[in-house]
Amino acid sequence: MAVMDWAQPLAAIPLYLLAKGTRALLPGSDYGALVFLFVPRLNQIVTAVTCSLLCACASRLYRSARIGAGLALAYGLGTMAWPYAKFYFSEPLSTLCLLATVYFLLIFREEGELKQLVLAGSCLGYAFLTKLSSLVVLPFFLAYSLPVGSALRLARSTISKATPSRWRSRISSTPQHSRIAGCRMSSWSQLLVFLAPAVVLLSVALLYNYYAFGHPFAGGYHEEGWSTPLYVGLYGMLLSPGKSLLLFVPLTIVAPLALVAFYRAGRQEEAVLFTTIFGTYLLLHAGWWSWYGGWSWGPRFLVPTLPFLILPLGALWSRGIARHSILIALTMISIFVQFLGVAIDFNQYILLIQDLTKSLFIPEYSPLLGHLQLLLAGGALDLSAGDLTAAGLPRFVVHVFHVVCFILVMGAGVALWRTISRKQEASSFVSMNAGILGQSNAGSRALDE
Repeated sequence: MAVMDWAQPLAAIPLYLLAKGTRALLPGSDYGALVFLFVPRLNQIVTAVTCSLLCACASRLYRSARIGAGLALAYGLGTMAWPYAKFYFSEPLSTLCLLATVYFLLIFREEGELKQLVLAGSCLGYAFLTKLSSLVVLPFFLAYSLPVGSALRLARSTISKATPSRWRSRISSTPQHSRIAGCRMSSWSQLLVFLAPAVVLLSVALLYNYYAFGHPFAGGYHEEGWSTPLYVGLYGMLLSPGKSLLLFVPLTIVAPLALVAFYRAGRQEEAVLFTTIFGTYLLLHAGWWSWYGGWSWGPRFLVPTLPFLILPLGALWSRGIARHSILIALTMISIFVQFLGVAIDFNQYILLIQDLTKSLFIPEYSPLLGHLQLLLAGGALDLSAGDLTAAGLPRFVVHVFHVVCFILVMGAGVALWRTISRKQEASSFVSMNAGILGQSNAGSRALDE
């Protein structure tokens, strides 16, 4: 954890250059407002790519593009990924890096191409650059990438008899390591290929911390560390009225059941990996002095774990109409909760109550109730991710931007419909990129009018 990780500003350089280019083309525009308008758009792009990657991962895990598209929509609209796409926190980028690591490892385990190991290691290394706390998941990724023949990998061949036959046939027919077994490199050499780029980028992060703060693991904090009693942080992040994961993402209520079903459906290694990622993040941050993540929406430090709680939900979808209804109902509730976080700026509510600590454990000060009351009282909505006219852009540019966003949303809708309506199942669905990005901007731009 660092006061200022530099991986996110590095990723935002193209947006900064876009702001400078716009200022050069439109001399009458406000340069500072343009930078403020373009650079924070990074997390909207990152969230769109994360949704696409989650869809691709789910499509590979379940051999169904429909399930992939559904889980991507549930993640993009029904978790804290939606509200955090508006702000410049580093958690969305960290989420993308961890999920990309899983995605490339999945491809490697099925196809055996070493370039996928390099990409996976690079993504994990960039996660270290983004937030050094991501280092806690390294042992679990190493275990997941261990060569064929490990105890966990052998367990994959045992599929529970309780699993419906249609799911056993679908998942067990996955081309497990058909090409990895013929890879000429030794198993430990493959592990080193994965680890090398991650270690290089981790070394860069540690050298930066040493140069900037005097210690490789110093993050710029002084007299701040793991000072919260563990039980306080665990209660706060899981059950408190102000920061409970179960309240801010109701879909996660069924996550334990989903992980069990996921395990029984033949994905033992992935189920163990996802569980350990969530557990280590929870335990690490529960003891942190600011376990609640400061001024933020929900348990901010658990945002990187959300894809790994959503992906197993596909295993519940096969268990009958009753479970369909439960998942749909929880998804609708989750979307409404996220809308509260998008429609009302959390800073507005915290300033209103003038005491962040009130909102943590006192039910009547819960941000969920507070945002709902502000919404019903006609409070100032904050749907727009940025004010185009405040940047001094001409009206025709604003209108063109709105039209482009509308086209992106409509195009994504058409692509989604084609995906869920066709009978042939695909292994990936990347067309959602534009739409998830567009939903963060389109429609809400009417405020700029």
